[in-house]
Amino acid sequence: PKLVESQVIGGIIRGVSYAIYEDRIMDAASGHQLNANVDQYKMVGSRETPAIEVLLMEQIGAQSSTDARGIAEASNVATSAAIANAFYNATGKRIRTLPMNPANVLATLSA
Repeated sequence: PKLVESQVIGGIIRGVSYAIYEDRIMDAASGHQLNANVDQYKMVGSRETPAIEVLLMEQIGAQSSTDARGIAEASNVATSAAIANAFYNATGKRIRTLPMNPANVLATLSA
């Protein structure tokens, strides 16, 4: 259970990072990524990571012939939608651009 919990937490952290911070900047002329290193490509850090409580539910029955199941994928995918829906619930405006950085938030609020 601890390994599963850690996988879910990692997936949520990646989802938060993707939703709010990560923005791949490309050079239109060359097609090269302009922020291709860890100094320039912004990702969520430990200071920005929220407290995360994981609730696990037992699932009975095999999902595959090996009884293997995906864990972190579900938490990663759902996080951006959860953050966008929280923004909508707070403001009444749908943000449809990732990342949900200050510039995109302000553009959505002023539209």
